[in-house]
Amino acid sequence: MPIELLAIPERSGTPGMILTAVALLAENPCPTRAEIAQYLAGNLCRCGSYLSILAAVEEAARKLQVSAEG
Repeated sequence: MPIELLAIPERSGTPGMILTAVALLAENPCPTRAEIAQYLAGNLCRCGSYLSILAAVEEAARKLQVSAEG
């Protein structure tokens, strides 16, 4: 699954964010920003990159949709 979470500068929270985002997109391939935020709420991010992470998951969802349509 082509997920890009390069928006996470620190590494301690990266595995949890990636695994959670992959699970979300597998369950809901077209989530809203609110759904993404709710799904990722259990993951702590010490670097404060939450907005970048939300944008990265939205972009991954868009790319998955394009890939599925193509």
